[in-house]
Amino acid sequence: MIFNRRHNYRVSPDFFPQLDTVVTKKRMKLEDLGQDRGRQNLPFSDAKLLDDVEQGIITQVENVKQDCMEKLLEHLRTYKDRIAALGFEQKMFEFTNTANNALSDFKAKVHQGHDTLFQLRRDVVRIEIELIAFREKHQLERMAHYPESQLFHWSIITLILVLESILNGSFLARGHELGLIGGVIYALAISFVNVGSGLIAGYLLLPQLVHYAWWRKIAGGLAVIILAPFSISFNLAVAHYRDALGGPLSDDAMHTAWTSFLHNPLGIADIQSWLLFILGLAFFIIALLDGWKMDDPYPRYGRLARKQQTLNDDYAAEKSSLLNELELIRDEAVKKLNQIAEDIQHRKSEYETIIGARHKLTTSFQQHLRHLQQCGNELLAIYREANRRSRTTAIPSHFSETWTLQSPDLPAEVTEGRVSETTLENTVADKFGELKHWSNEIRSAYDTAVMEYRKIEQLTPEVLENGA
Repeated sequence: MIFNRRHNYRVSPDFFPQLDTVVTKKRMKLEDLGQDRGRQNLPFSDAKLLDDVEQGIITQVENVKQDCMEKLLEHLRTYKDRIAALGFEQKMFEFTNTANNALSDFKAKVHQGHDTLFQLRRDVVRIEIELIAFREKHQLERMAHYPESQLFHWSIITLILVLESILNGSFLARGHELGLIGGVIYALAISFVNVGSGLIAGYLLLPQLVHYAWWRKIAGGLAVIILAPFSISFNLAVAHYRDALGGPLSDDAMHTAWTSFLHNPLGIADIQSWLLFILGLAFFIIALLDGWKMDDPYPRYGRLARKQQTLNDDYAAEKSSLLNELELIRDEAVKKLNQIAEDIQHRKSEYETIIGARHKLTTSFQQHLRHLQQCGNELLAIYREANRRSRTTAIPSHFSETWTLQSPDLPAEVTEGRVSETTLENTVADKFGELKHWSNEIRSAYDTAVMEYRKIEQLTPEVLENGA
């Protein structure tokens, strides 16, 4: 926080009240005393010392001086405390300490970020090497093609699964001992088998047909050859089961349907059973195509490409995050140094204000001492003139002398803490010079960090693997 405490440094013109000689003269009855003592020819003409009345005048003025002196010392101590509260030395130390800590924290963060980026970059290079080797081995020249998200395809699978279950449930509810509930339960099982087999075929089996290895092509082809008749047979069997549920032997529909299917696969009597067969086959084909499009058609190619993309994204995100953190540290450090430097400048101005107020106060006190000396001489003159007019003998020689009020020495305890203007100017100038130096150091460290991070991207795979 910038040091900006308010102070009432202004010394009012009547800070040291004027001594009223008219009032003092009347209160001390100087003219009466002068006449009385003059008629007695006192003090004697050869007197060397001041008489009691003159001593009383001097004492009166000295008492006023002492009161003003105490008032002066009280305010000088306040000024001294305020100068001490400015804490120049502490603020200078805070400035240097903040700069050193900021630079140390910055370099530590750079080192930590370098290690993190090094590890991530090594993973990126590894997956690139692996992907290049995969392409060469499998004779792939194209980029991998896969959806950014599989959510859409899983949504389609879920939709056709639910839709087939509902439709199958309504078809199979006829003649089922549990009615609609029993039909839905059986429909769910049928849908899982039908849609699941289509999904597996599209996701795992069809890609084998494009594999570079001949034996995998053959295996994929055989699997498709087997799975296609399986789907047709399965959906025909379901249609026979639906027919059996509507027949006279619905209690033994499973056995009846199986027997009917084996003896006459196409012998489905009911049109709705044929519709059930067509729907089942259609859902199988949809699941097959959806599974095929879930990833790149070539086995493992999409998975490797996605892993590469993920690692590249992680590296880029971490690098961006580290640079943002370094920028934040840099900006915060420079901002704090600027605030401290501005604070020092404010304290310097505050110090100059205090010194100015203190100088004004001491000057006012010296002026007041001259005023008191003048008042003392005026009072002495009033007494001596009344005394001279009333006496018959010569006046003492000291009547013609001017009295001098001694100026007191101020104790060192209230004047300590002052810094010469030259020293203060040089100190503040040095700190602003340091501000520029430290700001440049921190900015230079940031630029160095950016260059170091860029060098990581230029490291060879061998260097990355060796951890250099």
